Amino acid sequence: MDSLLVFIVIILIASILQTSTGFGFSIMATPFLLFLFEPREAIQINLALSLVISAVLIRKISQDVDLGVL
Repeated sequence: MDSLLVFIVIILIASILQTSTGFGFSIMATPFLLFLFEPREAIQINLALSLVISAVLIRKISQDVDLGVL
């Protein structure tokens, strides 16, 4: 149960960094996930969560994109 709490805190802090700056989830999450999981598992978890966060952010900011400029 303790490692689950640490996992949640790591992901929460890294996702706050991602949503506030636009990048940094992997930079923040990967080193700490390596303390909890094997490298292969940590990278897979990181990629999956990064895709989920990016998909949610794309849905939220898609209205702000100027398609003419794009």
